Amino acid sequence: MVPQLQAVNTTHTRGARLLRRDVFWAGLGLFVAASFHFFYFLVDPEHIAPDTPSYLGPAYSILEGRGFLGSGGLPETMRTPGYPLFLATCMLLGMETSGVGILQHLLLAALAFGIYYLARTIGAPKGLAFLANILYGIDFPSLQAANRVLTEVLFTLILFFVGWVAVRWTKEGCDVRPAGAALAGFLGGLSALVRPISVFYILPLGVVLWLSAKEKRIVNLVVLTICFSVLPLAWALRNQKEAGLFSLSSITGESLLFWRAAGALAMGERGDFDTMRAFHAKRLRNIALERLADSSPGRTDPTPHAKKAEVYSNLAKEILLGHLWNTLMLTIRGVGAAIFGGGGVPISRLTGLPYNSAKIAGSVWSVVCFLCFVIGIRTLWKENWRTGLLLLVTIGYFVLIPAGGEGYSRFRVPVVPFYVVGIAFGIGKIIPSLRRNLGRSDGLG
Repeated sequence: MVPQLQAVNTTHTRGARLLRRDVFWAGLGLFVAASFHFFYFLVDPEHIAPDTPSYLGPAYSILEGRGFLGSGGLPETMRTPGYPLFLATCMLLGMETSGVGILQHLLLAALAFGIYYLARTIGAPKGLAFLANILYGIDFPSLQAANRVLTEVLFTLILFFVGWVAVRWTKEGCDVRPAGAALAGFLGGLSALVRPISVFYILPLGVVLWLSAKEKRIVNLVVLTICFSVLPLAWALRNQKEAGLFSLSSITGESLLFWRAAGALAMGERGDFDTMRAFHAKRLRNIALERLADSSPGRTDPTPHAKKAEVYSNLAKEILLGHLWNTLMLTIRGVGAAIFGGGGVPISRLTGLPYNSAKIAGSVWSVVCFLCFVIGIRTLWKENWRTGLLLLVTIGYFVLIPAGGEGYSRFRVPVVPFYVVGIAFGIGKIIPSLRRNLGRSDGLG
């Protein structure tokens, strides 16, 4: 009996020691990330982006008790309520835009603690989990996004917890339970009220659930679908009632016409892409407004954005279907901009380097990270292909869906927590190979 008790005590002591070590490394990673975020807040005074007023407007409207209204006092259908509600809460607490920036930096820095444990859950040793923390702390687009009054931080937090639940499904010995499916579904639906882009994330998430569940697959899938759909469906019904458009957001039509369709036309012409896209966007807006005027002759009251969005979407689809090759090239360009761009401004702010030099340095760093990620996903796939699939489809979905003329590094920010875990696994695969090759070289010498 005594030897058994001693064995139990020894196991308990070892477990407590390992737990303390994990807490130490996770805490150190949080400190490193917080340091970078704090320093970036000091060197970058900009908190307002071009899209910021479109979130602040509905937030002020909510605080004034007028409901969720946009410009002109019309029901807001372009923006979903998640982020404006977050801003309204911050304003109630007395925060200005700089205060919102501080809070967002704190939230993203705190996420480093969770990234450490996400990596450990996937199977990374302490060193690689801590490396994922370091990589996250110096992710330049994330630092810049935290400083702006935009949706990325709130969306990243919600998506991280969806991914955390889904990672648990893919672990050997773990099974999908209806409660977990309900939680992932509810959080996924909530994320769509922050950024509508995630509304179709139910599809890759459902595939991972189906492949991971060992029993009650249909029940779990039904629970996931229902819980995911409740909030977006409720908001689409609200838009139908208030503006006559059954859609989660009317911004889709605007994005399709002024960024996708205009971008596809710009891809087929010589000259600066951004200049040509802006030119075509202005021309297409005039065409769309003419069609709108023809469909509503004699109308004098302001046209709701939801009505404009229908015309925008129809015109955009005509152009995109007529320029399929340009649309494909535009998508590839958008993916490249999201993955390999975005370092210029934050690196310049942090280091004082000229913008062009900082942009080159950021691009080189992004290419190295991407190559490490490819190796890391290959490694993860061999160890647990379901986990590798989850990371791949999550990152692929949120990079590919917004990959149009508007594509840039901001759109990869929400999946950076998963991206850096893949990069860390890749580095963990590369370093032993380098050591072996160096050892052979020494032996030959």
